[in-house]
Amino acid sequence: MHVYRTRGQSSVELVAVVGLLAVVATVAIQIVLAASSVMDAAGAARVGARAASIGLSGQNTARRALPTSFQRRAMIEHRRRSGGELVSVAIPIAIQVPGTSVDDLTVRIEAGR
Repeated sequence: MHVYRTRGQSSVELVAVVGLLAVVATVAIQIVLAASSVMDAAGAARVGARAASIGLSGQNTARRALPTSFQRRAMIEHRRRSGGELVSVAIPIAIQVPGTSVDDLTVRIEAGR
């Protein structure tokens, strides 16, 4: 009869589970950062379109509505269209994955009034 030794098996399983949890947590954080970028861009575009509809600078207002970390890197356009104003805000999505840069993914949101 053979006696199998399981000493150390729990340590190996723990390392595997901790690694899996780290990957899941990283993916969850990336999803939250991406959603935050989308909400920031949408809010800035909406505020910029509102300001443009009453004669203020849509670009400047949209830029000021963004968090400070996005203000310099944001690409903001203001166009007049039939029936109102259109403001487009594009900002990079904050990526924390090694080997990728923040310029790899950009979210662009348009809002009109």
